[in-house]
Amino acid sequence: MNHGKELPFPILTNSVYSISAENAQFYMAAKRCDDVENDYASFDRFARLACSLANQSSNAQDPVASAFTLLQNVSGTTGLNGASAGDQTQWSIVYDLKQMKVTFHTNQATNDKTFAISAFDFSCANPALILDVNDPSNGDVQAKFVSYTDQANRDILQKTSDAFAHLPPQAIDAIVAAVGSPKCTQ
Repeated sequence: MNHGKELPFPILTNSVYSISAENAQFYMAAKRCDDVENDYASFDRFARLACSLANQSSNAQDPVASAFTLLQNVSGTTGLNGASAGDQTQWSIVYDLKQMKVTFHTNQATNDKTFAISAFDFSCANPALILDVNDPSNGDVQAKFVSYTDQANRDILQKTSDAFAHLPPQAIDAIVAAVGSPKCTQ
């Protein structure tokens, strides 16, 4: 886990953090942020975000909206073989640590959804909760969280499979069995 000096950028993409940070620091130290490739490669997305954050005003009126703008700037790029990155970025999420809220949207359900982290009781006395992130709701989705069951997980996986992977039922069953019932440890 990176923190403090080991976390020079509050960014996470799909590559090893230390290598991504080195790549970003190279471009920033050379003052060559405009030379970062505008593609879907994880290292390049990280570097573009780092450069954008360095040039962004720290007193943004709406930090969550600013964060989504930054995310949009790296998701609207061209992927491998000219594929649209919009086809590859499945969801965007912003953690507002000052307000202790999470805001997200997916490419299937583009409305911003929000929930307060403080509204959850993380003790083992309560069941694990899940949410279908592609629910079309807008705004606060706290009430949409439901207790985890194998069937609820299977239903979400089936919807995801229908949209993307077209997994056979036995593959979905194997995934549900592998997850099993969440175990709480304190």
